[in-house]
Amino acid sequence: MTEQQIDKAMGLLEVLATKLGVTADHLWGVLVKQAYVNATMTAIQEILIVLIGVALWKVHKFLSSEEGRDESRYSEHEGLAGLPMIISGMIFAILVVCGFFCLDQIATGFINPEYYALNKILSIMGK
Repeated sequence: MTEQQIDKAMGLLEVLATKLGVTADHLWGVLVKQAYVNATMTAIQEILIVLIGVALWKVHKFLSSEEGRDESRYSEHEGLAGLPMIISGMIFAILVVCGFFCLDQIATGFINPEYYALNKILSIMGK
């Protein structure tokens, strides 16, 4: 980010603060706090994705086990019994890929929330 972009962002923040009847420092503080909120929510989503993956794995292990049986539990049902597991596995894979690209949001929110706030202002300016 250039110095000119930062000055523009701070000018925009001051204009917005004036319209809202608060100080620019207050708005900046709100944006920095929001960085922690967004990072926490993204981290919770990542944890949920991992828990879904663990649950899918346990269901698959249960259905594919042959403990004391001649065949797996998948084969007890019709030929398309594995289709729901394949579909849910594909959905899980998509969630993992999407989650991977959100890891930087978690790091930015917790490690450098000021960058998040400045980036948010600059993205609003770009619109």
